[in-house]
Amino acid sequence: MSNTTIRVLTALVVAGGLFATSGCGGGQSTDQSAPQVASVPEGAAGGGKPSAAATSDRPVDRADMSEEERSRLWTTWGRCLTEHGVPAPPPGKQNQSQDVLQKPESAKAVAACASKQPESEWDHAKRTDPDYATKFRALIQCIRDKGVSVEPKGEGPGYSLTDDRQITRGMEVADECDRKVLR
Repeated sequence: MSNTTIRVLTALVVAGGLFATSGCGGGQSTDQSAPQVASVPEGAAGGGKPSAAATSDRPVDRADMSEEERSRLWTTWGRCLTEHGVPAPPPGKQNQSQDVLQKPESAKAVAACASKQPESEWDHAKRTDPDYATKFRALIQCIRDKGVSVEPKGEGPGYSLTDDRQITRGMEVADECDRKVLR
């Protein structure tokens, strides 16, 4: 499973907390220790495509951010979505399914909030950094140098940890290597 896939799956668990903290969750509490990471595939919500300006000005979810900083980024995006009509998760659920964000009726909200949706540091680098390919290769090598089996997915930023027994260690190493390579 790639780092990006794991972060997207984490997002699905965390996204509900974002909606709950936005004032539309009916007083639900969230686990503030959980990573505040989310992602919606580009164009996932149907016809509402963000403008080029909206995608270029997105906040970046950096590996060196504190949980408080990260939480602020994702809460801002979650609040925007609920203000534009995306329903909060049902009572008792801590997550919003990605299916809700992919529904045609969510397209306008997703497009309206595109400039507030945090972008992963690697996705941002791929789009803006001419040295991205070199840095991505350095990331893969850094992970391997720390004894974790990893295979890149194309030109990245995705990759797969090829030994399921190494996933926990692989995620720790990946975060460490992210900070090292992107600085």
